[in-house]
Amino acid sequence: MGRYEKAIEYYEQARLIASQMKNRTSEAMSLRNLGIAYISMSRTENAIKYYEQALAIHRDLKNRAGEGITLVSIGNSYQSLSRYEKAIEYYEQGVTICHEVRNQTGEANGLANLGLAYASLGRFEKAIDYDEQAITIFRELRNRRSEAGTLGNLGLAYGSLGRHEKSN
Repeated sequence: MGRYEKAIEYYEQARLIASQMKNRTSEAMSLRNLGIAYISMSRTENAIKYYEQALAIHRDLKNRAGEGITLVSIGNSYQSLSRYEKAIEYYEQGVTICHEVRNQTGEANGLANLGLAYASLGRFEKAIDYDEQAITIFRELRNRRSEAGTLGNLGLAYGSLGRHEKSN
């Protein structure tokens, strides 16, 4: 509904209660949700701070699934700041972990975002490789919307290389 300030207020309350109850998993979830709310408000630096706190808890708990998805979220944050090399570092870690824990959605999203980051750096061959990997997984998941978006990115990458027969 776009009421992010209200969402932040409730996520902060949830985080505080989780912390008082020593429920670290819920605390990490609240921190990650705070990051999502701040991203939605284009307050990316704030989001990164909350994501980093959630990441520390996931690592402390050895929650690989939470760690993987949080790494991809941090990558998204750096990508939105046009800090592509930093985004790539986080995406690569997140994709590896998502693959290990069999989170195909997280893996495919990370791969597609790696494609975007490499395209932003003008490294289109690498972008194409990641886009193709993501498309394969999106097709397995029958996620047509993400498949379509990534196919569009793939076409742009081929077009940037002057390989127009592949971009259509």
